[in-house]
Parts: sequence; C-alpha cells; structure tokens
Amino acid sequence: MKLTETLYKRLANEAMEATQISMERPKDGDKAWRKYKFDVYNLMAEGYDVPTDSVHSPANPNNWSY
Repeated sequence: MKLTETLYKRLANEAMEATQISMERPKDGDKAWRKYKFDVYNLMAEGYDVPTDSVHSPANPNNWSY
C-alpha cells in the first residue's frame, strides 16, 4: 500500500530530528537513527511501500521541503 503524505512527512521529520541530534550530540544520534529505522521497518511490515532508495527516501534532505 502506498505511503500516505502524513506518514511520509512524519518519517521526514524524524529523519530531520535524527540529523539534528547527530550533529549536536553524536552519542545520541545513533539512538535517533535506530528509532527512525525501526519506524520504517514497522511500516514496511504493515505493508506500506516506504521508499528506501537514496533519491526518494524520507531520510534524504532534498525531500524535506514539502
């Protein structure tokens, strides 16, 4: 099933937050990225088509201006 715009934005926001945490507090950055990946895997397990390629992924900074 296609990822909704709301879910995509939520993942993008989590990725932005993980990036910010990684820059400010590198030790906590791993935890933030693990949370993001866990959410992606859960959505995939629920049957959502989450883009994981580097061009269309919510983790790609070029996709954060929505």
